[in-house]
Amino acid sequence: MKTASIKLLAAAFIIGLMPTAFAKTISKEFAESVTVERTVVAVKKAERLATLRDDAGNTRTVSVGEAFQNWDRVRVGDKVKATYAIYIRGELRKPTKEEKANPLVIEVSGGRNENPNDPAASIGDKITVVTKVVAVDKDNMTATLEGPNGMQLTIQGDNPKNAKHVKVGNTVIITYQERLFMSLEVMPPKQ
Repeated sequence: MKTASIKLLAAAFIIGLMPTAFAKTISKEFAESVTVERTVVAVKKAERLATLRDDAGNTRTVSVGEAFQNWDRVRVGDKVKATYAIYIRGELRKPTKEEKANPLVIEVSGGRNENPNDPAASIGDKITVVTKVVAVDKDNMTATLEGPNGMQLTIQGDNPKNAKHVKVGNTVIITYQERLFMSLEVMPPKQ
């Protein structure tokens, strides 16, 4: 799964979402997650390479970075589980003082479970951007949003009732979060 394609999916969601955010509810949220599990079928310890197989039999070899501290415990037959989650919220409201001062905020975080018997880690980011409605075409149900860097995005609405709430000068706060959770299920040694 490529991050770029997921971000494009998120952008497409925002395009479809935003006219709803202009409705009386003033906020719209979307969350989605996908979990995959793979089986370790080959390990090259010195090269830090692991070959993983999915349920359909497809394999892929991945490089395991130095940050992964349980590399010495990985064996053929172990299970690797990854969950990728996204969350998007669009809000039609005035920005807070903090949002006015920092209209584009990108936060990155990560961590790992310190229990060596339950190896797991996560990494993710949160992007909050203050946008302004700079153009509205009620006949075609479109609105153009402009971010703090001057970039614009024209979004297409799908509900005429929502379109009537959109006005030039409205502020829309967009929050986009993504996180990858990974865990390793170490299989017991063969007796």
